[in-house]
Amino acid sequence: METQFNPLLVTVSILVAIFASYVALNLAYNGTLVQGRKQAWWLSAGALAMGMGIWSMHFVGMLAFEMPGMAMAYDVPLMVLSVVVAISASALAFYITSRPEVSIKSIVFGGAAMAVAIAGMHYIGMYSMRMEAVIEWNYFLVFISIVIALVASWGALWMLIRMRHQAAHFSEIIIASVVMGFAVSGMHYTGMYAAKFHHADTEGIQSSNLLVSSGLAVTVIATTLLILFVGLISSVLQKMWVRESEGAKESLGKSEEKFRHLINAVKDYAIFMLDLNGHITTWNSGAERITGYKEEEVLGKHISIFFVDEEAGRRTAEQELLGAKNLGRYEAEVQQVRKDGSRYWASIVLTPLYDAYENISGYSKVIRDITEFKEADRKLRQLNEELEIRVRARTEALAHRERQLRTITNASPILIAEIDINERFLFANEAFCKYFQYPGNDIIDKTLTNVIGAQRREEADDLIRRVFQGEQVGYERRSRHDGINTYLASTLIPEFSESNKVIGFIYIGTDVTKYKEIQAELEKAKLAAESANSTKSAFLANMSHEIRTPLGAILGFSELLASNEMSPSERVNSAEVIKRNGRLLSNIINDILDLSKVEAGKMQVEKVEVPFSDVMKEIGSVLSLEAAEKGIELKVTSEGAIPEQIKTDPLRLRQVIFNIVGNAIKFTSHGSVVVNVTLLPSGKNTKLAFIVKDTGEGISREQASNLFTPFTQADVSTTRRFGGTGLGLVLSKKLAHALGGDVVLTESTPGKGSTFTITIDPGVNQKVLFESSVAKKETIEFPLHPGRTDLNSLKVLVVDDSMDNLALIRKILILAGARVDIASNGKEGIEKALRGNFDLILMDLQMPEMDGYEANRKLRESGFKKPIIALTAHAMKEEKLRTLRSGFDDHLTKPIDQGALIKTLATYAI
Repeated sequence: METQFNPLLVTVSILVAIFASYVALNLAYNGTLVQGRKQAWWLSAGALAMGMGIWSMHFVGMLAFEMPGMAMAYDVPLMVLSVVVAISASALAFYITSRPEVSIKSIVFGGAAMAVAIAGMHYIGMYSMRMEAVIEWNYFLVFISIVIALVASWGALWMLIRMRHQAAHFSEIIIASVVMGFAVSGMHYTGMYAAKFHHADTEGIQSSNLLVSSGLAVTVIATTLLILFVGLISSVLQKMWVRESEGAKESLGKSEEKFRHLINAVKDYAIFMLDLNGHITTWNSGAERITGYKEEEVLGKHISIFFVDEEAGRRTAEQELLGAKNLGRYEAEVQQVRKDGSRYWASIVLTPLYDAYENISGYSKVIRDITEFKEADRKLRQLNEELEIRVRARTEALAHRERQLRTITNASPILIAEIDINERFLFANEAFCKYFQYPGNDIIDKTLTNVIGAQRREEADDLIRRVFQGEQVGYERRSRHDGINTYLASTLIPEFSESNKVIGFIYIGTDVTKYKEIQAELEKAKLAAESANSTKSAFLANMSHEIRTPLGAILGFSELLASNEMSPSERVNSAEVIKRNGRLLSNIINDILDLSKVEAGKMQVEKVEVPFSDVMKEIGSVLSLEAAEKGIELKVTSEGAIPEQIKTDPLRLRQVIFNIVGNAIKFTSHGSVVVNVTLLPSGKNTKLAFIVKDTGEGISREQASNLFTPFTQADVSTTRRFGGTGLGLVLSKKLAHALGGDVVLTESTPGKGSTFTITIDPGVNQKVLFESSVAKKETIEFPLHPGRTDLNSLKVLVVDDSMDNLALIRKILILAGARVDIASNGKEGIEKALRGNFDLILMDLQMPEMDGYEANRKLRESGFKKPIIALTAHAMKEEKLRTLRSGFDDHLTKPIDQGALIKTLATYAI
């Protein structure tokens, strides 16, 4: 009989097979991700999808098979049987491959089951066909169709198992679905080619048979696709849920890992898990410490091993598990045994653990060793019993003793108390109660903690333990009492019973605050003395070095001058050396005296109003000589509005300016030194600034760090080349502070020069004394070779007890054009002054027979009106003020500064 296939329906049947396979494999894969009832549900859904897919493919494939002139129907019971076979065989195949461990044998049986589902469905379906024809079979093709179903089923199931062990990819599921779909289709159409149909008279189609029609085909396909789409949607939703569950499981796993680490870190508690039957499943370090068992020795063992009698312990353990199951928590104190056989008291807490379905999956057990607490409790009870006996026996004696002690000790300022073995007060005198601010009548039978506080009791724990062991303990403690810090020296003396047991202790405390204060003052004085001694030694060492250096030069060159072996030029050079070192020695002494006064806080500044123009001129007139000698240019400039008058100490201001500008000249070998005077804002006030800029040596950053340290210069080579003590800058800085300002190194570049800024408080009202606010800049330049001063035949009387000084001064003044007479003491000076017609008197202060003060007073009383100038080695400011108040017209200091001497006398020669 001629047969043919409808291509459209053939294509539809293959697509139905592939789609059904895809849905079935997805559902089956979901079944491998869960356990229990959920797994059975997903496997059943996969089997249903696979069976319905095979059946639908077969049914559509049969519709595609056309035999002209032949009516066809199906036997309903056999059709149902074919579907049941397909579903059952698919379920068996999926179940086999869903087990945790799948062997090759399981894959073989699973593939066979799937092949049975495909082939069984096909051939039972063929057998259910009712038509007026008989079928002739080609058994070789039948065999081939079964092999195709078998091989394809193995391949598809192998891919399903492979996907279970890794993240399933869409492409892999599609490939497996295509393989399975072609297996079903290939088997079907191979089986159809194995059948040849021949016309024959048969019983015909009965009314009970299922008639085939195009409407039925549509209904079958639609129903199958609906079932498959429902299954596919369920599968997709399941995968989404699984991904969320896996994320939650991962987080839970991390939390459990942290929890396990935390549990394992607990040393004082045994914490472990049990299964439903009481076997140990986990173990922590605390459990190992308490029981002595290592983890590998107890895992899988029953908890009865911890009981004294293991058999009885098993029954007890069962009761514990039952109690935890029924009550939700079981607690008890029991005696258990360690690995080494020793016994201990344990506080146990047993709690059931639940799974996701609220079923008990095991138990957690926590054990704490309370042996020490039990023993302490036993001893405490025993001690209480002993105490009750003692109290009853000695109540009257203690009462009498207490009255005696209170009478004696209340009269003492020492803190006294008696504490028993339970740390309760038996006695405390009034001094003790007053110190701890506790009513005397209420302190008896109170504990140490009640009286002295929990913190102080905790701090004294070790001391109390030692005294209860029979040791006498002494200590000192600083505490706050009545709002002040006090020191309490305490002694704890143990009390013993007749059986030589410690029954308490006596406390004796003494307030040693005054002693501690005296001791601290003594220590402070000692440190101060040591520091002063060290400072004195350092000072003397520095002074010895700084004074001996110029003094050695003076003495050495003086001896050379006395010899006859020097040429005139060498004598001149030697005299210059002596002069230079004499000035250096004078400066050292002046700086030391000033610095010592500043450091001692005795330096006083006397601020008076000074014309600022005088300050400017004095800078130039005094320092231009030194600059001219070195062949460098000195410029003094003013910039902006400058006050006409300033209120400051002119002596100290000159000292600071001369130090800083003098240093600039000293360290500048060529170029110029510029002093720029201006006003600088400083907060709400204004500072008068002298900005000194030179083109000299410059200072490195490292050298600048020691710049204002006494007795230091930039480096040793600087000291060798330029001399000096290193006191000038630190003294200038301190004097500037006293004048309301500062001295700072503003800028310096080695080899290019430095800029220092001197600031002082001008001490004037800007609105009244300042010049016009229009900025102006004025420059005063001083010649490199200023003119010489002439005394114009001034007649001078010099009074001094030192013949050397008389000869020196006389020579200086004669060379300057003066006429000079001399006297060796005050009395002789008065006589000569009153007889001669002198224009001016230079008088020393300390002299034999009559000092300078007395001579000056007598001369003034005798009507001497001419100028009398003090010429003395006393250089302190206080001494100068004293001479001026005593009637002297001026004050000059020794060693003699020739320029200053001639300049001062010249002012009186006019």
